[in-house]
Amino acid sequence: MLTNSDLKEIKNIVYNTVEPLSKDIKDVKKRVRKIEKTVDIAIKMFNEDDVKLARRVKKIEGHLNLSSGNH
Repeated sequence: MLTNSDLKEIKNIVYNTVEPLSKDIKDVKKRVRKIEKTVDIAIKMFNEDDVKLARRVKKIEGHLNLSSGNH
């Protein structure tokens, strides 16, 4: 049978093993959130640029009486 002292020692061992992992996970989560935010900004920027470029191409095609490549 385990004594209270044995249980406390097991608890300390488990805590000392798990606590550093918990801190690492928090750091990883923080970095992932930062990466997600950066990617979201990049996607938004590229999407806006793509829409602007599509408008320019459509205007140029209209001006030159060219058919769109979408047909």
